Amino acid sequence: MIAKLFGFENNVDYYRKSCSKQYLRHIRVPVLVVNAVDDPFIDETGLPGPEDVDVAPVRLIYHDKGGHCGFVTSLAEECEEDRWLPKELARFVHHAEQQ
Repeated sequence: MIAKLFGFENNVDYYRKSCSKQYLRHIRVPVLVVNAVDDPFIDETGLPGPEDVDVAPVRLIYHDKGGHCGFVTSLAEECEEDRWLPKELARFVHHAEQQ
């Protein structure tokens, strides 16, 4: 319904034309792609793979759990091993700065 309001035939047409996966191989600066395999909006088969990246400086990181934007734990649940996202981002920024 929303897709048709913005000129797309349907949700499949929207995702085909709007998907950033088609542009990954053209990226020239380091990029980090983080997603969860259990994301309810993006089917696992729709996630980009190495063939979509080609030789571009794109790092793909997928976790089994996390949902849609659900990578940070609550303060009550927080423990060191759950805090992978800040560590991964810091590692990526450090690597990008070395380029």
